[in-house]
Amino acid sequence: MFKCRLSWYFAFAAAPLIANQQVNSPAENTAACVPQAYVANLLPIFQPSAALPESAYEKFDDAGATFVSVTVLVTMSPEGRVTGTEALGGPEFLRRTSTDTVRHYRYQPVIRNGQPVCALTSARVVYQTPGKPLVPLGSASELAAFERLQTIERQWSRTPQQVLADMQQELDVPGGLRRTLALPKLAKAALAADEVEKAVAYAREGLGPGSNGQSTFDCNMVLGEVALRNGNVAEAAQYLIASGKSSGSPALDSFGPNMSLAKALLEKGEVDVVLKFFDLCKAFWTGHAQLLDGWSETVRKGGIPNFGANLLY
Repeated sequence: MFKCRLSWYFAFAAAPLIANQQVNSPAENTAACVPQAYVANLLPIFQPSAALPESAYEKFDDAGATFVSVTVLVTMSPEGRVTGTEALGGPEFLRRTSTDTVRHYRYQPVIRNGQPVCALTSARVVYQTPGKPLVPLGSASELAAFERLQTIERQWSRTPQQVLADMQQELDVPGGLRRTLALPKLAKAALAADEVEKAVAYAREGLGPGSNGQSTFDCNMVLGEVALRNGNVAEAAQYLIASGKSSGSPALDSFGPNMSLAKALLEKGEVDVVLKFFDLCKAFWTGHAQLLDGWSETVRKGGIPNFGANLLY
């Protein structure tokens, strides 16, 4: 029987309106907290350690998995306190432990129209067997949780300006590493919100000390798109090549590079630059060399490839 304590970590995503809520105490009236916002990937400013019950060790070991996770839906007050939780997906034997832990999380207030409001988010608590890699189980409950979150994301859609404001609000969460990791997303969000000066500032900071493969790609892409907006095609081409020299990241290696800037440059006649960019991408998008070669062939024939979802990533 597996007796070693399990380590855990979590990622955050947005959550739908919570039904059958479990609240911190009878004194808290969740009915009075009417959500006015949905915030994806909300990080807590305080998170206690999960106390895994001894009875869960054998059940976890019997599951035969490298890790299991529990998706917890969260309602938070205008002060950032958790007022309701619901385990949406994951093993039954870990749901109570997960909700008990998440109830003690504390978040930055979510701001709308200059005022803190009741909001929705979610926490995914992951319990890992020490020494084993993280491999998704793809369970039916996790799939159902994902689909529900996607539905609520559409229901609680945000403007580009709200997305940027929410991300900037999270910069107050302690921890320099989080800012470093957030910079590529901040740069893209600022550009989407037409906050060009902020986009450039975040992108340049993201290319500074502590930058990684993802920031190298995304921040150069943002600077290239700004250059193109300003009519400087040659500068945009340089940034495209710089982005292609990324060392890669889990997201880039799996889903591939965003092709928006490449497409825009093709429309400007920058064929050789884009072909070089395709070749550079083979270094990190290793499983898709044939697709990149196909795109290259289309470009050489004078066409523009159908980049599909790679215009969205």
